[in-house]
Amino acid sequence: MKRIIFILSLSMLIVAAFVLPACGKASPTAPQGNEVKVDGGSYRDITAAELKAMLDNKDFLLVNVHIPYGGEIAETDLFVPYNEIEQNLAEFPDDKEANIVVYCRSGPMSATAARTLVSLGFTNVWRLDGGFVEWERQGYELIHKESSTSQPRIHFDEDFVDVGKVLPGDSVDYTFHFKNVGNAPLIIEDASARAIQGC
Repeated sequence: MKRIIFILSLSMLIVAAFVLPACGKASPTAPQGNEVKVDGGSYRDITAAELKAMLDNKDFLLVNVHIPYGGEIAETDLFVPYNEIEQNLAEFPDDKEANIVVYCRSGPMSATAARTLVSLGFTNVWRLDGGFVEWERQGYELIHKESSTSQPRIHFDEDFVDVGKVLPGDSVDYTFHFKNVGNAPLIIEDASARAIQGC
């Protein structure tokens, strides 16, 4: 009986000798998200769950690129309009290999920002797919910081609409709604819509 116990104990020690070194060695983290190829390189789309996991061990710059302000994710480091990335390049790291995550309300603005960052030479760019709308939908908290001064604030029911293929000479009619969710009267002097060409 003692012989059997000794052999089993020895076997367990040998197994532990092989297992423990493997546990002590950190394995490299695989890139999160799906690769999106663009001019000059690529960025990665990540889900809300993937961003939440990345925030648990944060080693990146988190940038809100949505305009106008509509809320923010905790630990956001920077607020830069999606169409003013290059003008605010000094706000970003000098290291072009720095990890950067961008997000907006629903996705299109952050896609523009991600493409711009890649074109400027940044090689580790992630984008929150679905924006903070999807972030909230998955049950994560969205922070709303109201200004201390009274001001109007517009909230659109949609800020991006895919109308499909539009041929030259054709027109598209689409109705959208917005409301003033601020704490001061809103005066509209002019309104316009902008179309962007998709792939």
